[in-house]
Amino acid sequence: MKYFCVSDIHGHYDVLVRDLEKSGWDPNNIGHKLIVIGDMVDRGPQNKEVLEFLYKLYKKNKAIIIMGNHDMFLLDFLNGNFAKTSFNFLYNCHLETIQQLLGHTPNTLCKFEEDQQELLNKYPYLHEFLSSLLGFYEIGKYIFVHGGVNATLPDWRIDTMKNFTWNSQATMPPVPKKMVVCGHKQNVSLRAPNNYKEYLQYPDIYPDMFKILYLKGSIHIDGSVVATKKINVLVLNV
Repeated sequence: MKYFCVSDIHGHYDVLVRDLEKSGWDPNNIGHKLIVIGDMVDRGPQNKEVLEFLYKLYKKNKAIIIMGNHDMFLLDFLNGNFAKTSFNFLYNCHLETIQQLLGHTPNTLCKFEEDQQELLNKYPYLHEFLSSLLGFYEIGKYIFVHGGVNATLPDWRIDTMKNFTWNSQATMPPVPKKMVVCGHKQNVSLRAPNNYKEYLQYPDIYPDMFKILYLKGSIHIDGSVVATKKINVLVLNV
């Protein structure tokens, strides 16, 4: 099986489709499967299109989709867990996602029940879809996870969804005999932790800063789509 792995799509549907096609992805090829390593939504202009596209592939068993922290923001909203919604609206571009899905600005920025119910009614598939997302996926020597896995635990597989989505694999010990494929941390921030924001202003001048990053025991694929308008596609034969 040939796996096409992407992460941190952040509502960029056109970019996703274009870069998958460039990588050789063929949804009609029975030997091809897509792995989405979290963060389908927020920060981009086409969150609705991304969700609908990936849901159709998921239902056809053509895509394996892993939970990202931004996907969790949306699931929390649908579950009525509004404790951090205002913060996510202000600082994580989640307001734009809800606006795109609703087709209008939320009725209020402090009481969300009406908007929550409207989303549940408008997208009856969405809650079940997001609730089914995996914390990680393991095949052969590869572990796919949005943030990272904690090899210091007695069994790294037994951990919280929060940790799987928020860990940073680059700062964690390797998993013996495994290769962790992850997103979450922008590759440019791993390559240049002290001045990565400077590179984000000029992605066309420094394209290598955003490419797939190979470290000991891990492969990092977040290519900063908001800045670069590109999505890294890691192709693996497993």
